Amino acid sequence: MTRAACLLLSSFRPLFPSFRRTMSSVKQPEWHQPVSTPPEPKLKIYNSLTRTKTEFVPKSGRAVKWYNCGPTVYDASHMGHARNYVTQDVLRRIMSDHFGYDVHFVMNITDIDDKIIKRARQNHLIEKFRADTVSLNTNLISQVTTAWRSFVQKEVGAGLPPTERITVDQAESEFGRISQLVQNKEWKQECLKRDEKFDMNFTSANRSLSALRVAETGLKSGVSSQEEAHKLIDESNDILVLFLDEQYKSTATDPLLSRKLASYWEGRFFDDMHRLHVRDPDTLTRVTEYMPEISTYIEKIIKNGYAYEAQGSIYFDTKAFDDAPHHDYAKLEPWSKGNREDGAESSSTQFTRRSASDFALWKASKPGEPSWDSPWGKGRPGWHIECSVMASAILGDNMDIHSGGIDLAFPHHDNEMAQSEAYHDCSTWVNYFIHTGHLHIEGLKMSKSLKNFITIDEILEKYTARQMRLAFVTQLWNAKVDFSESLMAGEVRNLETTLNNFFTNIKALVNQARDSGVTSDGYHHYEAPESELVERFHQSQHAFHVALCDSFNTPEALDTLRDLVSRTNTYINSRGKAVNVNVVENVGRWVGKMLRMFGLGEGEKEEIGWGQDVGEDGAVVNKDEILMPYLRALSTFRDGVRRLAINKGDNALKDILALCDRLRDEELIPLGVALDDQEDGKALVKLAPPAELLKARDEKRAIAEVKQAKKEAAKEAERVKRLERLEKGRLAPSEMFKSPHSDEYGSWEENGLPLTDKEGKEVSKSAKKKLQKEHANQTKLHEEFLKWEAEEGEKYRVMQVMIRDDSPLKHKLIYRAQCISTVPDEKLAPSIKRVDLPDKTLLVMNRHDEIESVSEFLSEININEQLENIASLESQVSEIWSSSMHLVTRIHDLHTRLQKDLINALSTIPPSLNRYHQASNALSAATIEASLAKLSLQRGQSYQTVYGFASESQPDSTMANALSIAYGKLQEEAQGLKDEEQALDQQIEEYRRLMALADGGGFAQIVEDYVRIQAEIEECKRDLRLHSNVTKSL
Repeated sequence: MTRAACLLLSSFRPLFPSFRRTMSSVKQPEWHQPVSTPPEPKLKIYNSLTRTKTEFVPKSGRAVKWYNCGPTVYDASHMGHARNYVTQDVLRRIMSDHFGYDVHFVMNITDIDDKIIKRARQNHLIEKFRADTVSLNTNLISQVTTAWRSFVQKEVGAGLPPTERITVDQAESEFGRISQLVQNKEWKQECLKRDEKFDMNFTSANRSLSALRVAETGLKSGVSSQEEAHKLIDESNDILVLFLDEQYKSTATDPLLSRKLASYWEGRFFDDMHRLHVRDPDTLTRVTEYMPEISTYIEKIIKNGYAYEAQGSIYFDTKAFDDAPHHDYAKLEPWSKGNREDGAESSSTQFTRRSASDFALWKASKPGEPSWDSPWGKGRPGWHIECSVMASAILGDNMDIHSGGIDLAFPHHDNEMAQSEAYHDCSTWVNYFIHTGHLHIEGLKMSKSLKNFITIDEILEKYTARQMRLAFVTQLWNAKVDFSESLMAGEVRNLETTLNNFFTNIKALVNQARDSGVTSDGYHHYEAPESELVERFHQSQHAFHVALCDSFNTPEALDTLRDLVSRTNTYINSRGKAVNVNVVENVGRWVGKMLRMFGLGEGEKEEIGWGQDVGEDGAVVNKDEILMPYLRALSTFRDGVRRLAINKGDNALKDILALCDRLRDEELIPLGVALDDQEDGKALVKLAPPAELLKARDEKRAIAEVKQAKKEAAKEAERVKRLERLEKGRLAPSEMFKSPHSDEYGSWEENGLPLTDKEGKEVSKSAKKKLQKEHANQTKLHEEFLKWEAEEGEKYRVMQVMIRDDSPLKHKLIYRAQCISTVPDEKLAPSIKRVDLPDKTLLVMNRHDEIESVSEFLSEININEQLENIASLESQVSEIWSSSMHLVTRIHDLHTRLQKDLINALSTIPPSLNRYHQASNALSAATIEASLAKLSLQRGQSYQTVYGFASESQPDSTMANALSIAYGKLQEEAQGLKDEEQALDQQIEEYRRLMALADGGGFAQIVEDYVRIQAEIEECKRDLRLHSNVTKSL
């Protein structure tokens, strides 16, 4: 600091004391503590211990110790399990995800129990019985009959009126009467009142009796296979398991039997829970893993004076416990104590217990049951002690919450609390007891006997896990739920649809805003409508919280969300393009967050919508896995376009358009994306379920395929017509009136027009005029044929081997594929090659020069090695002729029936055939296909007979070749061939008319086949004569 500055400060020093006095006399204004309006609500829970909503106060800060009674695993999980465990999962999520408590959730698995033991033992005995049965015999039938009589007397008889009860000996004689009485609904209803399983038991008995009758009849007929024996056992399963259990239960005591059954159904239970998106417990316990702890626990209860031993079993002394000054028995249902016995206890123990309300802590070993060592001998734990021991081992002498179904309140939960408080010698083991309400199906209690028993596996085939959870969230957790079709199709689906549409609109607005970038139109878009929506948003958040504080009132909470969604939709519709996206985005994120808190989706807390989907195994689907199919489709498309652009092929643009179509139809549709072409060239992008898009695409393709098939049929018909015309034009006009084409004339002009007939008479002027017209037509056809032959005929032409005039072989040798297509390439001479054409294979010579002799020709085509086979040909002629005659007779008969069937079928077909929409056409098509199949079979038999092998059937040929060969073989013997040809001509015209009515299809095939018959008859004749001449010359 400079000297001048120091002098300046020293001049102000006398003023500082007065400045400090002024500062100390000035104070800040008073600050007032804010008051919450309305006051912050506190969580209250409906507590079964008070039957009122009581404020929830955890014993240790934010930590909550929670024990939940798990399942007894011996069968498939059902709707009752879904109601209980989904509901408790929702409550657990609310506690942890909304209220922020640190929950330690413990659940047990009961893997040893009367039901498990019995089911495991019966399964073992019936499996062993089935394995030991190797045949159907009288002994097996006798055993099943004995079991059936006992079942009818005991199980079916339990539902009969007391005056109509039957003995074992009366079972067979009385069952017929019972079967008639069952038809009376009133009588049957009375039986169901006496025994709700009456209908099930009667059905089982009736099924077994039917199987017995079938087995007895089969055995008399000599049927005694193991398969038949097992059918009888399987149909009588319900009968035999009770019979075998009564006879042999003392032999099945291995604890592994029960453990194996329990382990299987435990796995299935958790599979179902994962599909319903139920979180796994933090700690899972199993009874069989706590046997030492159970013995120690019971010993302490005895030491404290609340249990006693009787005949190897240990019972809890309810009177001693209830008389203790600091204990109370049956806290949940005090009015029930002493009114009924523990349902888990057998009536045989009533004389060993001091009081009817006493219950077993340890059960002495019995025949047919697994057992463990204990201070009191072999045995197993009672039902109630299991939960006390496991819960105490994990959570100690007190817990905040104990939960379970309302059906367990008494006696299980009351007994559980009593023995736990006896062990810990405390007055309160559970602070809050919560019970989920009953489940009814369409107003009735769920029961197999009522045939409304629904497994989780079955219900998830009809509804999604989200819909199931919504169904329970829309109901109070401690109230009775009536699960019905009206609930699912009405409230649940309507709510789901409303929320889906809401999330779709919000996401679209947000994505649109993001795509436009950080832009501003110079206006803040925050006016009265926005202020009102934001205020409503905050009110909804508070109301939602209040509803959950009111003993987890999820129906009220959902109503709050529904109202907020409705008001937000109204705001969006009213504001149009002036929507404040930030406001609606915040609403959407919060609504999605609350729904995910209920377990209706999984994902990030601030995500819009339901969140990420959850698979059946409960795992959240990875976003990368979702995106990858779309990215892969785009990458494949890019690669294809890039490759075509680089190659610069002549059809590059066409191929790129094909790639675009493939992307639209093959790649994106299975991913749920539809691209609709529009007039402006821009595709409209739509998202829809893949199944719907695939169905629409396939229907469109089917229509296109029908059109294409008609087009191809017309094209093929045109091709056949052209081939007929070309074949007709093969004959030169100069030869058309000469032998062998005509034998009516004796002399001709240079151009081939006849001058005289065969008797030397001059052709009349009128006849000559007609001949000139025919000659002109043939000239035109021949010119057309020559043009075709010059331009296209080369690829169809068969090279001919010319033989010297003095050679016995003066014919053109054409080796048709149908005769020698099976000759392997190595057997062909070097001068012969195989030519593959679209419809046939030909063997042709590679030389045009004449062959000097027959031996040289035979050497060229390697036929010498076949001479010994040819020698036997003559001896087979008569046999072949006989077989061919029989074959042709069969073909003619089949042809007649086919013609009749086809005409009858076509008489029912309307002129405008639509085979995709009219059932009658499908029947006709089936008839046609069956007939064609028969013709194909006859064709194969013809080849086998004539050539010694069966030629492979071609799609475009049924019986033409076989019939042609048969015609050729019988040409000289059957003088009526011309008549048959005329008949065929008439049939061709008939088939053409029928084909026009039927729009092609199978009839076009038949027409083509018969047209080809005419064209090939002459070649078949030549082939047969050729083979005959070769044989004679050799």
